Amino acid sequence: GVFAQVQAIAYRSRVAPMGEHPANEPAWTRKFPNTRYPTTSPDMMREALWAVLSRKVDGFGVHGFNALWEAYDLIPRPVFAPTNTGYHCANHETRGALKQVLRDVAIPLGPLLRALPERAPTVAVVESYASLILGQRISWDCQGAFYEYGVAATAANLMPAALTEAEIRDFGIPDSVRALIMPETDVLTRRCYERIAAFKARGGRILADEHLCPALAADGLLPKIVHAFPRGVSDHDAGGAATKASADVREQSMRSAAAELKRIVGGTPHVDASVADIVVSARSYGTADYVFAINDKRTYGDYFGPWRRIKEKGLPNEGTVSVAREAGAVYDLVRHKAVPFTVRDGRTFIDVSYDTTDGRALLVTGKPLGKLRAKKCGSTVSVSSPDGGVMVPVRIDRHGRKPFYAVVAGSFSRDFGEDLSGTDVAVTNLADGQSVAAL
Repeated sequence: GVFAQVQAIAYRSRVAPMGEHPANEPAWTRKFPNTRYPTTSPDMMREALWAVLSRKVDGFGVHGFNALWEAYDLIPRPVFAPTNTGYHCANHETRGALKQVLRDVAIPLGPLLRALPERAPTVAVVESYASLILGQRISWDCQGAFYEYGVAATAANLMPAALTEAEIRDFGIPDSVRALIMPETDVLTRRCYERIAAFKARGGRILADEHLCPALAADGLLPKIVHAFPRGVSDHDAGGAATKASADVREQSMRSAAAELKRIVGGTPHVDASVADIVVSARSYGTADYVFAINDKRTYGDYFGPWRRIKEKGLPNEGTVSVAREAGAVYDLVRHKAVPFTVRDGRTFIDVSYDTTDGRALLVTGKPLGKLRAKKCGSTVSVSSPDGGVMVPVRIDRHGRKPFYAVVAGSFSRDFGEDLSGTDVAVTNLADGQSVAAL
């Protein structure tokens, strides 16, 4: 399957270089003066987790245990000795943000999120191995044009897919894709080129920079993305190179690039937002859409903010999310209740608001959900739903245990391996919050 990883660490060389000492330098730098990997901020951790959960992954991990806890206080082993100064827990609030998203989103909605398919992509970003090697475009970590334009397309709510050169060579370009984003693709293998040429011949568009392979012609020029900070410095150094640039430069450049990408791709995305700093995406199953809306509005806090290299503090935000369909009901899957919406010109509009960087998981259906039915027989609990075209997340309560599942195609059944004839069993619909007893 597909597994993702979120980093509990930040590269100090990027966010708070040792060689820079702002006037309001926070106390953690005096407590851990030599740490090169301090804890990422809580608000960025929360947002990153939401971004992972919005995509179809089979699991995810969090890297950097000893950036969330001071490990040598917990485990008396030499590897966690205080002299191991690479990782340190510089912000104790981050593990609270991690816990909150696990408790409220990842665990109760996990079975649903693992089962929901991705929508067929209309935009894809191409990563060419031949260009990386022969064109000397090697990337590292979250650097490189492929990553940059993937972020911009995501910020534009285009829900881009990633296509490697090998995938294009072996499987071609999905019929649903109408635009390829091809940054720094100087060199292509012959088979990959032939597949892309055939894609163009059937009406597909190529959006590229000046480095596009000469055998292809671009249909649109990619917007420039400004790098606010020096490139080519190792992520593993002390970060001593000073700069006067601020994260405002980066943010403005990325927002502008996202808006330009949306314009040159054309059309209205399946899901969109009224403000640029609410990032939306969707997955679909049967007659339902599952919309994820993440608040990306941030400012400088007092943790990494004094260096002006990254905006790590989440801000309140509000806006309207729209979906290209007429809804009969909308449910908040985290708060387990129906939410207001309006329908206009064939689109559904849902107001959202946030206190900080957080997310919303919204189930959009053609009509209100019907009542679940549940029964138990011996050690088995069965749940049925009148809405076969909707995947419904549920919680099954028995003996104080509350595991989570998903009702798919209108039915669910599980053998719990114990006689439940004298046990109270309740099934809760995590979309509308209603519970039924299994009889």
